[in-house]
Amino acid sequence: MRASGGVRIVAGYYFDTDGFRQPFINQIFPGGGSWVAHSDRNAKTNLMNVDERDILARLASIPIQTWSYKTQDPSIRHIGPMAQDFYEAFAVGETKTGIATVDADGVALAAIQGLNKQLTALQAQVTARDADIQDLRQQLAATDTRLKALESRVTTIPVSFIHRAEGTNIAGNVTYLSNPNTDNHPEVILTVTPNWNPNGAPGVYNDHAIGVYYTGTQWAIFNQDLAPIPKQSAFNVTVIPKPSP
Repeated sequence: MRASGGVRIVAGYYFDTDGFRQPFINQIFPGGGSWVAHSDRNAKTNLMNVDERDILARLASIPIQTWSYKTQDPSIRHIGPMAQDFYEAFAVGETKTGIATVDADGVALAAIQGLNKQLTALQAQVTARDADIQDLRQQLAATDTRLKALESRVTTIPVSFIHRAEGTNIAGNVTYLSNPNTDNHPEVILTVTPNWNPNGAPGVYNDHAIGVYYTGTQWAIFNQDLAPIPKQSAFNVTVIPKPSP
């Protein structure tokens, strides 16, 4: 069949909003290659909105297959749903054994809108989570800043060691400490107590009131009553760093 001037099929008549009788025309325009179904708003009635996400879910549940018509060569393949499945899902069209192109197009467009709404909702969730993550990062940065400020106030962890009074570090009522945590550190705070059995071994107890002072290069322990420091007497020494301002 040749139709160089196009094809027009009048499937019926309807009255437009002004009351004029209009033809219901489906056609191929001259020189065109597509079938144009009549879709004028004035030709429609009983308009109802659809739930696009529900349409998307229903469409996703319909099997989509490739197949051949029994009336064509098996080598010719088509793709799409079965009309019965389509009708069961959407209940549109004139028959359960055919799918109107206008309905297939409508379902596809509605599903696209439903997918767009899902993507928009997901993007909103991602944006909200990004904001939460950014807020948590700011809180973490603030916490890190406070922690560094606290750490800056403590130069070292308090250190404890046992000092033994021996011939090389005794001078009368004084015994001189030699330790990297105390030498050349006049700013530290020392606590010193006698130790009767250093490291669990028997020792010599210095039964005198003691004090400490800084010589200019190192710290010293002295007996306040000027009694000589006994050899092999031991002392518990704790070095407390001076807090930063």
